[in-house]
Formats: sequence, C-alpha cells, structure tokens
Amino acid sequence: MITNWYTLEKLALYLNEKLSVEVISEAITFNKNELILLNINPYNPSVKINLFNPFQFILLENFSKPKKYIKIFPDLKNDIITSVKIDKKDRNIWFNLKNGSAIVVIFRSNSGNVLYLNDTEQISFKKLKNKPMDKIHFCKEKPIFTDIFDNFRFNNFWKKNYDKFFGIGSDEYNELIKIINNSNGNIVDGRFVLNRNSDEKKFNLETFYKNYKNFIIKKLINNNFDKEYSKIKTKLLDQLQNDHKSIKHLGNIDKLDKRIEKFRFFGDTLSIFQTKINESNTEFEIPDIYQKSQFENTIKLQPNLNIHQNIKYYYDKARKLEKEKIKNIKEESSLKTQYKKNLKIYKFFEKINNYEELKLWEESNKALLQKIHKAKNKQKDNSRVPYKEFITKNGWKIWVGKSARDNDKMTFELANKNDLWLHSQHTTGSHVIIRKDGKKEIPMNIIEYAAKLAARYSDAKHSNLVPVVYTIKKYVTKRKGFTAGKVTYQFEKNILVNPLEL
Repeated sequence: MITNWYTLEKLALYLNEKLSVEVISEAITFNKNELILLNINPYNPSVKINLFNPFQFILLENFSKPKKYIKIFPDLKNDIITSVKIDKKDRNIWFNLKNGSAIVVIFRSNSGNVLYLNDTEQISFKKLKNKPMDKIHFCKEKPIFTDIFDNFRFNNFWKKNYDKFFGIGSDEYNELIKIINNSNGNIVDGRFVLNRNSDEKKFNLETFYKNYKNFIIKKLINNNFDKEYSKIKTKLLDQLQNDHKSIKHLGNIDKLDKRIEKFRFFGDTLSIFQTKINESNTEFEIPDIYQKSQFENTIKLQPNLNIHQNIKYYYDKARKLEKEKIKNIKEESSLKTQYKKNLKIYKFFEKINNYEELKLWEESNKALLQKIHKAKNKQKDNSRVPYKEFITKNGWKIWVGKSARDNDKMTFELANKNDLWLHSQHTTGSHVIIRKDGKKEIPMNIIEYAAKLAARYSDAKHSNLVPVVYTIKKYVTKRKGFTAGKVTYQFEKNILVNPLEL
C-alpha cells in the first residue's frame, strides 16, 4: 500500500510541512532509477526519489554531493519550493516552484517517473520508449465516492483484501475512509497499511512519516538480505558439492591399485623374458602360463626405447602411481575433515533469518568466503582457452600457445601424449600442438604448415628460413625450476620453413 493514493496524500502533507521555502539547487542522479533533489543548504534535508519497482518511495535525507553524478533537468537551478501537493485524482505528487515550474513524481505500479514542467516543455527523468506522455495537469477537484469498488484510488489488491486488513464490511465505506484518514500506518503481512491506530495513539504527521520511513528501510534491508543470503548459500552449496566430488575421486584407490599392479606385472614380465625380446619388436605376447585374466595378454613396447628402458618405463609408471596414491589418501583425509567443518557451517547458516545475523556470520566466516572466492576465480582462469586454434581444410586441429604460461598449460594439461609438439629452434616462441584425435599418421604437409605457424609465432618471425623441431608430446618434459614455457625434449626431428604469412 506504499503507493496507495491515501498513503501518498499523507506523505505530500508531510513533505509540504518540511520543504516549503527550501531551495532546490539542482536535480542529480548517481544510482539507477534514483533522483536526488539537492537542497542548497547541506544541513537541511534533500529529497530522494526512488522509482525502482516494487519499492517506489520518497524519503528526506541529508546528502553530500558525490564526486561523480549526472545532472538532470538542467533548467532547474536554485528554485524555491512553494508547496508540495498530491493530485486529487491521481498518484502524482507535485513540487511547485516559485518560478512557476514544477517537479511531478508519478507513482505507477509497473513504472514510475519524474517530470520537470515549465511553460514551454515537459522533461522526463526516465526515458520513454517511443511513447510520448500526455501533458500533465494538476486536478484540484476532489472526487466523491460512495463505495470502495467505485473508488479508483484503490487498486484491485485492496479492493479484494480490504476486509482482511481493516475488518470492515462492504457497507461501511465511510468508516473505512475515516480509519484511513486517522491512521499513522502499520506493517501488516509485510505491507504498509493505513489501518486502525492503537487506542492511545492519534494521527500525527511525524508519527506517520516515522512509520513510513521505517517500513521502507526494513523492506530494503530485507530485499538486500534475500539477495545476499541466496548468493552466499549458492557459493556454500557449490563448495560442498565440489568437495564431495573431489573426495569421491580421491577415494577411488582400488582403480589406482589395479593400475599399479598392472604396470609392476608388465615390468616383472619383461624382466623375466628380456633376453627373448627382439629390439625390433613393438609388443610382447605374454606366454599363457604367465598371463593374468585381469590384464591384457600383450605388452606394448615403447618405440625408440630398448628393452631395459621399457622395463624401467613400466616400473616408473607404477612408482608414479604409488606416489599419487599416497598423495590422494592424505588429500582425501584432509578434504573429509574440511567437508565436515564446512557442512557444520552451512547448517548454521541455514538458520539465519535476518540481515544482522547474516553480517555477523559473514564477519566470522570471512576466511572461508575468501577461499571460495579465490577458488571460483581460479576456475574462471581454468576455463580460459590458452591457445589459438587453426583448423586445416582436411580437419587437422593445430594449437598455438598464447603466452609462456599458456604454453605450459596447453602442452602439459590439455594436449594428449601422442599429439605432435613443435617449437622454433634456438629462439623463444609459442609451443605448437598438432592434435592427432585418434588418427594414425600426420601427413608431412600438415607438419610443414604447423612448423610455419611455430616460426610465425616466434622471435624469428621476420627471418627468411627458421629451423623448427618436432617430436611426440610425451617426449617433452619440464624440469623442476624451469621458467614458464621452458622445456626439454628428445627424439626430435628438424625442419626448415618460412614463417607463415597471416
């Protein structure tokens, strides 16, 4: 009922009492849908008009002029308010000025507005989308009504619910108007209602405005509470879900144990039969008597590695997974403890039901909120694509790293082990990856094209001929202490190309 005509009538009476002979220096805005009529005297109240639905309101406040603002109604300069009145037929509050102009605040259920009127023009605060507004005129004649359903000052909600909020029958219309006129306003079911005062209280403009202002402030706080509460709740739930997924992933030890056992079995088997394996072999068929049903019967031998290196290759893989297993067990234990703690915090958070409690909770859980914020930002960084992608006519995808850090991310996190890796030789430049995507061989013309890209995205891009190295990505490694983008590689081949013209 905050924009009900009868509420606005009382508000206009209060504003008239407080603002007559006050000087409005200018109209400014620095928040969306909010207009400030700035008082020339900083010690006297200025007018704050908020048109944001569903909390359209007018409040008196003391404002210091902000550093950044937008000036509205440029012709409005140091005008004296002579009176504040409400239109007798409409929900329009008029601030009449000494020079004959006026500021009209229009309250509508879906969209309010503020107009500046003078003899020659009508300027709107909010832009009208190709809908010119009719010239506003102040109506002095007071309409006469005999029934609430005939009274257009009441909207449909109040016509349907007046008996619930006022306890008045349809045949007691005059009594209803009498109650409204004598009311200071109360908060009922989250609404500002001009219903009956308590026995000891009489109508008083100061009491009315105090109740009106308290209602708005409470509504705004509750609105902010709902938004902030929902935002934090979503963050906490996301964190709990992510932790639960991580715990589930880290707890899958059986899968790791099976892979460790498999690689140790392959290493042991190759050790036993190393004298019987030919250097030219690409795989070794395990004799029937040594086969295990849970593992493959054929061991793949890594190309360009001798039998001793292949044995070491499988033992190294087993050792690496054993370290990963120990790390996972520790992380899982730590994460479970943290999960229980965060779940307890969340259950306490669910019981919060007001803004003050929310602020106290935020203060005591500042570290957790900062951690969640950092994790979210890291997730955003991870979603960023660290490479430029080139696709050839026959569908080969080629990635070119965007920076030194992006080179590392692309090569060691996103590329597959059997993709082809390229880099300009003896100079800094982007890592380049040719994606195999399950294909067997990369044609030489594709390798040449990728090499030209590697040359183009290097410090040698202005040279006529640039040497480029290429090798399978699994032979590219990064040693501890290496700077971003720096790697070592083996089993490489060389190609001499012209940098690509882009």
